[in-house]
Amino acid sequence: MKLVLPFLLSVILLSGCGRPVLYGVSASNDSGRAIDNKMKIYIDREGSLYPEASTQSPVDNERLLYHKGFLRTYYQYHTKKKWETIQQEEYKSIQKKYDVSPNPSSTLASENYKNWIALQSKIRSSYINKLNHQIETNKPEALIILVHGYNNDVDKAKWYEQLEQYLLNNQFKGKAVQFLEVRWDGGTSTSALGIWGYAQHSMYPVGLTLRNIISNINNKDLPIRIIAHSTGAPLSCIALWNSESALSGNDLTIWGNSYKDLSVEHEYTTPIHKSIRVAFIAPAMPSSHFNEFTKRTGNILQSNNYDRIIFGHNRKDAATGKSILPSSIAGATTLGVNSEEYCKEVFPRLDSVGTYSKLVDFTGPLEKAGYKRAHGVKEFMATGNVFDTFIDLLILEKAPTSHIHIKNCLN
Repeated sequence: MKLVLPFLLSVILLSGCGRPVLYGVSASNDSGRAIDNKMKIYIDREGSLYPEASTQSPVDNERLLYHKGFLRTYYQYHTKKKWETIQQEEYKSIQKKYDVSPNPSSTLASENYKNWIALQSKIRSSYINKLNHQIETNKPEALIILVHGYNNDVDKAKWYEQLEQYLLNNQFKGKAVQFLEVRWDGGTSTSALGIWGYAQHSMYPVGLTLRNIISNINNKDLPIRIIAHSTGAPLSCIALWNSESALSGNDLTIWGNSYKDLSVEHEYTTPIHKSIRVAFIAPAMPSSHFNEFTKRTGNILQSNNYDRIIFGHNRKDAATGKSILPSSIAGATTLGVNSEEYCKEVFPRLDSVGTYSKLVDFTGPLEKAGYKRAHGVKEFMATGNVFDTFIDLLILEKAPTSHIHIKNCLN
């Protein structure tokens, strides 16, 4: 199985003060645990899945930082002398646990790729099997996939729990539901601008990994609902269709293959489930991610199974608006603050293929709640009936037809 290596963006203004997210300890405790109605997955900057917690293969944060957050180099490449022996032992051990013929690290990059691909294929299959088993056992009304954005250490994605409880108390009250929590390394920084590069490097490989997982969910009649925040929005686009225009003419180098070539391979068939809906909270992205909305792999668009896409934004968002800087600088995030861009570029494209789409403007309600420049999910949730409407648009079969904060692009 081929895995994805992040492409190198052309030099941008913000090389920044970001660092990789250190998920080692948390992933070692939680990754792949299928408990009750929830499963958590952790994905590194290259789209590699962390070993499941059940393998008892802990990832050390100090070593992970030394290897800049890349699991593959953590296990395979040169490290400090004091770690060499344990690194080799751990790599052989994890290969054995996933029934992959142990291979030592090689001086040839091609061999290291091959060995890592074989291991990741087994890890991914194990995650998928667990998720399918959990779905078959719980028989949920829907699968809810939660995807955070950049600048998220483990504690910053705590909105997952709050949103899950909200859904169980409201739209899914008294019903079974399955949650899949996705944690991915988009980088973190004390400065929001400092990690845009990290997020953009990571979203393509992580998006393809998530695509593979979603596509391999056995129950094709199971409704899938994705709720994504910030840069989790373009990541979700990459998971659902072959998003190329946002690369601005640049292709990605993906372990010797171009992103455009890899994304059309059978391994990355786009999901064919009967009903897939998406809600984007404060989407940090340009509208160009929708240029290839109908460009999918192995999924002939006879009837559009991506039946609803809902947008929630704050025109005064300090993060997507880049504060005093243009929201198009160093990675455009214009869709998160510009309703006209949505109406001119996104709504017509979705409407032309029968995808129901609405934009909910949280600007006034957020300011009224004391969160004028808010970007976070918890602040959006604090708007009461406006957030209720936003989620109702995603979940309810009969979507709300009128609300003061729903943008009407037909006027």
